[in-house]
Amino acid sequence: MSLLEIQEISKSFGGLQALRTVSVAVEPHEIVGIMGANGAGKTTLFGLIAGHQRPSGGDILFEGRRLNRLRPDQICRLGIARTFQIVRPFRGLTVLDNVATAALFGSVTASTQAAAGARAREVLADVGLADRADDAAGALTLSEQKRLEVAKAVATGPKLLMLDEVMAGLTPSEVEAMLERIRALKAKHGLTLLVIEHMMRALMDLSDRIVVLHHGELIAEGQPKHIADHPRVLEAYVGKTP
Repeated sequence: MSLLEIQEISKSFGGLQALRTVSVAVEPHEIVGIMGANGAGKTTLFGLIAGHQRPSGGDILFEGRRLNRLRPDQICRLGIARTFQIVRPFRGLTVLDNVATAALFGSVTASTQAAAGARAREVLADVGLADRADDAAGALTLSEQKRLEVAKAVATGPKLLMLDEVMAGLTPSEVEAMLERIRALKAKHGLTLLVIEHMMRALMDLSDRIVVLHHGELIAEGQPKHIADHPRVLEAYVGKTP
């Protein structure tokens, strides 16, 4: 059984069809990249999986359980966590308290504040922020805030981690460091990952498989080396086939 099954999912916002009968299966411990231009439906898909929006049609199954009408907190406790394109730290709290707060929710719930703090320190070390634990989250650089966003998601104890453009705005060296941290987190915590990223080279390097969305429809799916030369992908991105 696949860890995540997206079965002919559709989403409409009034007259706008954001997703149209998209079907994708994600296997345990796989890294699946979600590729597409702005407006392709990538973040809408994340919102549907995480419970921030409800689908207009189709089903989303996680470990065989239907998610369609569950709240975000219920889905998080089942083992799904996500980051957001725009970083959202609790700017007035310390970095440690940001992550400790996340550790109080999710599938692995800390029973006490001390346990939440201990888990938070472990995850902060995983993302390279141990030395910033007592600093205000609002004082972090963009790169550090991106890592904090990942740490908050990991602290909930997910089986499926969804990363939404965590490398956007980073320098090349910061991108390489983020890729290394993502791989290390996957190995240590046994994660399955869905990754949205506009940096194509990074996405191709990281992913086992790529899913391509275009105007809300799935137009291609396969290994990165095949997606790079896929006729429909080339047509969507450069307006012509080879």
